[in-house]
Order: sequence, then C-alpha cells, then structure tokens
Amino acid sequence: MTSHKRVVLTAFGTLGDLYPAMIIALELQNRGHHVVIATTEGYRSKVEEIGISFHALRPKIPPSMGAEWTSLLLDPFIHDQGLMDLFCSTQKQTYDDLIKAVQGADLLVSINCTVVVAPLVAQKTKIRWISCIADPFYIAEDYLGITPFAWVNLAFIELMTFFVSFVASVQLIHKHISQLRAELGLLPVKRHTFFSDLFSPELVLALYSPVIAKRRSNYPANTQITGFTFDRQLPDQQLSPTLLEFLDSGSPPIVFTLGSSAVYAVDAEKFYTQSVIAAQKLGYRAVLLVNNTQNLPSKPLPKGIIAVNYAPHSEIFPRAALIVHQSGMGTTAQALLAGIPMLLVPYEYEQPDTAARLVRLGVGRILKPQQYHADRVAIELNKLLTQPQYKVKALEVRNRIQSEKGVRNACDAIEKHLSLNCLTVEGTTR
Repeated sequence: MTSHKRVVLTAFGTLGDLYPAMIIALELQNRGHHVVIATTEGYRSKVEEIGISFHALRPKIPPSMGAEWTSLLLDPFIHDQGLMDLFCSTQKQTYDDLIKAVQGADLLVSINCTVVVAPLVAQKTKIRWISCIADPFYIAEDYLGITPFAWVNLAFIELMTFFVSFVASVQLIHKHISQLRAELGLLPVKRHTFFSDLFSPELVLALYSPVIAKRRSNYPANTQITGFTFDRQLPDQQLSPTLLEFLDSGSPPIVFTLGSSAVYAVDAEKFYTQSVIAAQKLGYRAVLLVNNTQNLPSKPLPKGIIAVNYAPHSEIFPRAALIVHQSGMGTTAQALLAGIPMLLVPYEYEQPDTAARLVRLGVGRILKPQQYHADRVAIELNKLLTQPQYKVKALEVRNRIQSEKGVRNACDAIEKHLSLNCLTVEGTTR
C-alpha cells in the first residue's frame, strides 16, 4: 500500500490537456494523496471548483488574447510570430513557476508534451517524473499506416521527424529551450530528437485505448497504455435545461462541434454555417456546440437547430444521430464511448492522424476543412446515416472500450511508481 504522497500534475494548452489532469487528480486525491495541478492562471477556477489545489504557471495570458493564444495551437508554421515569441521567451518563467510547484513533492506528472520545461525540472531537481500522452501521434509510430511493411513505415517516420525538426516553430522553441538548458547547466539535446526527450525515462502513460493504437516495438520501453480516462465527477457534466428541452422535443439531432481548440480556426464560422445548411438538406435537427459566440451563423437559426456555448460530450453524444467533430482525442474518446458514427473534420497536429485511425476502425468518414461545404457534407452525412455498417462498428467499438478502466489503470501505475524504493534517472540511482 502506497503511503500518502504529494503529486504535482502539470498541463498547458486547451481543455483537452487540462481534463485528463483534473480526472487523474480527483482519483489520486480520493486515494488519499495531496495533489496540485500546475497550469495557466485562466484555469484556476475550474481546478479549484473540483477541490484540487492550484499553482499558476506563466505566461499569464490576458483574457483579451485567449482566442488568439488558442489559435496559435493550430498554427505550426507560426503565422502569428508575436504569440509564438511570447510562448518561447517565457519558458524561463514557466520553469521557475514549476520549480516552485514541485518543492516538497514526491512526483511530477506532465500531461502531453506542451509543458516543455518538465524534463528540465525533473533533471534539475531529481524529482520522480512521469509523462503522459493523450495521442499516439506523439510517439513515433505508423501514423497513417503508409504501407503494410513495418520497416517502410519506420523509415518514413524517421524521415518525417527529420523534416519536422526544420519547421519554424520547432526551431524556435528548441532554440529557447537549448538556451535555458545551458543556463541551468544541463546537457544539450539535438533538434531532431527534441520531442523524444519530452518523454520520461521512468514511465510514459498513454491515456488512450488500445482500440485506437496498440503498443508498438518503437514505443518508449516504459510505456503503458491505460485506456481512455473517462470520468463523470467533473461539476460541469450536466446539460442545460434549454438543451434538455430541445433534445426531449424531437428525434436525435446531428451534433456539430469543433472542441475547445479548432473553434478558433479562421474558418470556424463557415463550419457552423455550412453545417446548418447540410442538416436542413437532410431534414435533420441539429445542435451546434460553438464554444465561441463569434462562430454563431450570422442569420437566425431555423427551427429544429439550436446553438449552445457548451455541453458536456459525455451527456449529449449518446443522444445524437451523428457526431461531426475535429478529431481531438478527448472528443473522439467520448464519441467512441457513445457508440455514434462520426464525420471527421481534422485540422492540425494529431487530428488528421486520429481521423485516419477512426476511418480504419470503420466508425467514420473524413472531410478536410477546405472540403467542408454543405452539399459535400450532406452527401457524407447521408452515407453515415443510411449505410448500417458504420453504426454496427461504432457499437462494437463502444462495447470494447466500455470495460476499460483508464483512470484506475493510470493511478495504479502512478502509485506503483511512487512505491519504488529506487530509480535510475540518467544513469544515477537514488
């Protein structure tokens, strides 16, 4: 039995990064551990609302820049140089804040690769460190199944990794982290291996289902796939009375959402406008989860279509006829659990990879954002509605993941790691 410990979980980015940290924190706290979530100031109220201690990480994003900051996450080629410079130039501040957060802690757990100073904090303080990933895209793997030959896929990945190291955003963040490492007296890392250094040498928890991606030989040797971290304890997991009334008043609607990041894409308003037209063409009711009032269609919504700022996916997805979404892993997990076929509109980073996996599973179809026009959308939606194999496969996958205990598995692994008497970190036993 692990004695009660102090654990710091850190995350940076969208709600898709924060929610896994909150869910794991709640379970660890229920097991008697003292848990702190270290993230940006804007999430303080969400964290404290569930009774978890909060520690702020800079940079402190002004509310007026919230949308612009989130849109940066969709911009790997740095069209907004000022925002990227802000993120990179403040990594020393993030490091200083995280160092304070882990004082007296027994374990640091980083969620995804967005807190790029987590490895530096672990190396400098010698604190035990576990890294978590929510998407298989971030581990070198056969992303899109290029060929049936593993060695060809691996060679392709190595080539892509090399070219990605020349992307402007990667070069910029690597430059700033290299300067910070030198200032701290830490060994340098090569640019083309920069992302692999964001995985803990002690333990990597893959917070997704083996239905999405099985463990491969080129995963880090210490990787454990936990299953999705579903949880219904969060306080905002209720539908509003207005939305409940709408859902109860007619047939299951098509749900359209861009999650918590793609809602800030430059063409997000077009996504919702074209969605309304497509739903009307098919004669279906629809729910638009806009998450950003600027995305509301300029014309009044027709009867049978409602727009809401937010609704918990765990509650609304099971009541949908179809789900149209951006292929974020958090949205994907809830859609799979609901057993509902999907139309996938992936944007940047891991989203195209996740969408391709879902198509291979047989639970959905893909449209690129630039293809998202009402006539084409209606055709794709009609195929999902009228071809029964999509619903059959969606239900089959739902039944497979319903039995997963992702939160329990993740917390069991964390407690087991805490119970170890000694670790080897960078060749040093302690």
